[in-house]
Amino acid sequence: MRRESSLEIHLPKLKKNFELIKQRTNAEIIFMVKANAYGHGLKEIVEYTLNQNLCSDFGCATIDEALFLKKNIKIPFKAWVFSDSQLHNSELAQKYSESILPVIHNIQDLKYWLNLSDVPLVLKLNTGMNRLGFREDEIDEVIQMLKQKKIEKIYHLMSHFSTSYLPLKKGNRAYQQKESFDRSLKKIKDNGFEIQGTSFANSGAIEQDFALEYSHIRPGLMLYGPTSLPIEQSTWKGEIISHLKTKIIELFEVKKGTPIGYGGHVCHQDGVVAIIPLGYGDGLLTSYSGVKFKSHNFEALFLGRINMDLAQIYFPIQSKGRINLGSEVIVWSSKQEEMASLCSQMKTIPYQLFCALTQRLPRKYLS
Repeated sequence: MRRESSLEIHLPKLKKNFELIKQRTNAEIIFMVKANAYGHGLKEIVEYTLNQNLCSDFGCATIDEALFLKKNIKIPFKAWVFSDSQLHNSELAQKYSESILPVIHNIQDLKYWLNLSDVPLVLKLNTGMNRLGFREDEIDEVIQMLKQKKIEKIYHLMSHFSTSYLPLKKGNRAYQQKESFDRSLKKIKDNGFEIQGTSFANSGAIEQDFALEYSHIRPGLMLYGPTSLPIEQSTWKGEIISHLKTKIIELFEVKKGTPIGYGGHVCHQDGVVAIIPLGYGDGLLTSYSGVKFKSHNFEALFLGRINMDLAQIYFPIQSKGRINLGSEVIVWSSKQEEMASLCSQMKTIPYQLFCALTQRLPRKYLS
């Protein structure tokens, strides 16, 4: 275990982010916790959310995530399995219940669902993302299948935006998707079905107050803090709930041209090199190489290749005597600007930085 490094998770910031979202809408929340709660710890995040009475519906990617929660969480909750329903597996299909819901997104899975009992029906529509879901031209077939089995109620109908991370403009793809969803919703209702719940808005849409009129919203990234939009266009005031921290375990002065680490990347000028116990084995992506960030009021640089277990940080020569062995290095904190800068330099998104973190990296939960 890496005792000098950790992902420090500030749970009250999660609660604050919840409250900021609730100020925008009266809709119920389905909290996305897939991929180990975006790297923050599935059990701990769900447990805190339930203990704080924030919400009781959680979105998982797989049945295994849902079953893990069922085994480890004692407070009643509902887990929605979004992208890996496993209804074709007769053993796993029996695991679904009123508390573990498969999200049905194709005709074959709907046929399997029709053989289950006491499992609420959740349907996902493909309104233009073209990933998972029933196409608009399949709705008539779905309606006929349900009528043949005398199904009268649909527990939940949902879809997913493909471009809500971009500023929304009337007539663009997000608006077209919403129009498609509303047409299908109307057709299903006109055929006599009772639809108990609906949802569409993900983090980017919620941030732009779009598609909030449905019964539920499905925030993910924004609950962990980052904006989904370009930071200069964002109005989201949430805080990143985690700090990625480590400590310097080796420190030495270097001259310009000194080779450092794998590949012998040379220092561009005189300075100080700090070695930190974080590497790609912890989830520090190799694309961190060359990335600049602020540390101890200096511009620091990830120098050379990221190692499996270690990374080299270059500090300017002026830092000599002002940083020491054991000094703390914060790769990212709760500030949106820091995360945005890292992602911009690495040409990536916060989802990837969070989800890349491995189980080897300790999580510390602060309340």
